Amino acid sequence: MVTGFAAMEAVADTLSKGQIFYFINKSWSFIEMNLTLKRALYTYQLSTSNKKLKALTEQQARENLEVQLNLLQCQVNPHFLFNCFNNISAMVGDNIPALNFVKNLADMYRFTFKENNNYLSTLLEEKQFIDRYIYIQQERFGDSLIIDNLMAVDLESYKIPKSSLLLLVENAIKHNVSTKERPLRISIQVIEDYLVVLNNYQPKKFVNSTGFGQKNLIKRY
Repeated sequence: MVTGFAAMEAVADTLSKGQIFYFINKSWSFIEMNLTLKRALYTYQLSTSNKKLKALTEQQARENLEVQLNLLQCQVNPHFLFNCFNNISAMVGDNIPALNFVKNLADMYRFTFKENNNYLSTLLEEKQFIDRYIYIQQERFGDSLIIDNLMAVDLESYKIPKSSLLLLVENAIKHNVSTKERPLRISIQVIEDYLVVLNNYQPKKFVNSTGFGQKNLIKRY
């Protein structure tokens, strides 16, 4: 604020209501004016950046909350679910393939329900999880589905969003044809610092998809 107005009460009122950065008394020097303007501009830019950062942080917090709510909504009552698994195991009796199928399915859900406040899993946990999923899918598709798990790294040293590897493999199976004549081949590997899921491209003509999975994964990252 630069003024020649003499009434100090009016000046003080303007300072308090107008959020004035600095008051320069007469007479001022060019150097003082130059430095003051630079400081004012820097303060304004800093304030603007802080507001943008605060808005971004609030947006990310909302998105994280949405992801948490979506995960909760996708969960059924775990006690009821595992009671059902126990009942199925009792019903199949000595049928070893069926027992193994139910066991892997139960282990998958147990991993899903496992508490994890930061929503991250080690690559080792994700591999163990995806191995159970692969077992279930290969029981379903047989020779029509070939999955190679080639993650040759220290699996406990890396973390990724929980169940994100499952999402990529699941999408490959969901969106591609897999038959004995045209088997679907999926490869999971680490290339440099990237976890990569590769598959041969043979898309289905019609897929009932919400498109939520990958958007969810992007928000989580």
